[in-house]
Amino acid sequence: MGKGVSVHAGRDIRVPADARGKTIAHGQTHYERLQVAPDACVEVIRAAARALLKRRHPDKNPARREWAEAQARLINESVAALCDPTARDAYDASLPDISAAEPTLSREERFFHQAYANHLQGRYGEAMRAYEQCLISNPRNAAAHYNLGCIYEAQGNVRTAQHAYHAAQVVSPGYRDAAARSAELARSRFASRIVHTPLETARA
Repeated sequence: MGKGVSVHAGRDIRVPADARGKTIAHGQTHYERLQVAPDACVEVIRAAARALLKRRHPDKNPARREWAEAQARLINESVAALCDPTARDAYDASLPDISAAEPTLSREERFFHQAYANHLQGRYGEAMRAYEQCLISNPRNAAAHYNLGCIYEAQGNVRTAQHAYHAAQVVSPGYRDAAARSAELARSRFASRIVHTPLETARA
């Protein structure tokens, strides 16, 4: 996500990969526009909308300002329809058969969205569990490894944070600043051991 959403210690978290680059169209359902499952809770819907809006904000798309403004209108329209219980019930009833619809996201993507929403809300325990489920589905999801590193680092769990950043770098070489973060934490661990290791006193 870049610099938009920060967590403890100035770290930033990565948006779901499918929240980038896709044009939102009039013919899509509100769920398809926001790239969430039909049973998504309001918090997941709002988090997905924020991620989409950050990428489609007119200020970030000066060369395609009209496109960005139209995208923002469609996203806000879908949020309004899905975050109001009465409006959502009416909308769901208008769909052919929402219960039989195929999920728009894979298991991996759904867990990432869930983790991302909890991460934004500061519910780090729930976010960690969802990121871990995401990694069970796909151990090569660099964003999930990286975001876990952010949480572990914020909690002061330096060794586990280092391993998480290292994993992100291993599965996706050059991913963000994962290598630098891992190296920095390794240095801090080494320095901490030196500082806290009792020295033998000189004896005459």
